[in-house]
Amino acid sequence: MEFTINKAQQAVAYCASKDDARPILTNVCIRDGEMIAADGFIMARTKVEGEFTTDHDTLIPAQSILQAKNGKTPINVKQEGERIELSGSNPNIIATTVGTGSFPKVDSLYPQDEPKLTIGMSKEVLSKIVKMMTDGGDMVRFTFYDDSSPIVYNIGNRYGNSTDYMINGLAMPCAIK
Repeated sequence: MEFTINKAQQAVAYCASKDDARPILTNVCIRDGEMIAADGFIMARTKVEGEFTTDHDTLIPAQSILQAKNGKTPINVKQEGERIELSGSNPNIIATTVGTGSFPKVDSLYPQDEPKLTIGMSKEVLSKIVKMMTDGGDMVRFTFYDDSSPIVYNIGNRYGNSTDYMINGLAMPCAIK
């Protein structure tokens, strides 16, 4: 197996779990030309171009991808048996695949219905919202009322049980579909 991960695709590794109690989820799964990572709350996947000769999932430690990450430089991934070489930074990162494992099947998690509303938000607006998050907040909740109203956002605790820390606001959508 041999493929290249560009800068945007490298970001998928940030979605992998950091919790050693869920060892499979601390890896990035390569399956059918896709790179998939999840931590139980968030998931990301992207298509990757390359030569895929395995008929099973290949699990690469997410930390190895993040260590090899080097700005705009693509990472070249080459597998020989259980050995994975990630080149794109100095020195090259050598990792061992976790084996075939049983990474969760994710296709059924994606909605199959037509979307009712799609909102585009600029990077600047989203960045400002995320910067308002402090140690007390770990969730941004967006509420859409109709296709022409501002988006209401709440920043706070993901379980909604924190009354001492909550930021509420509005964001104007940039594009509505």
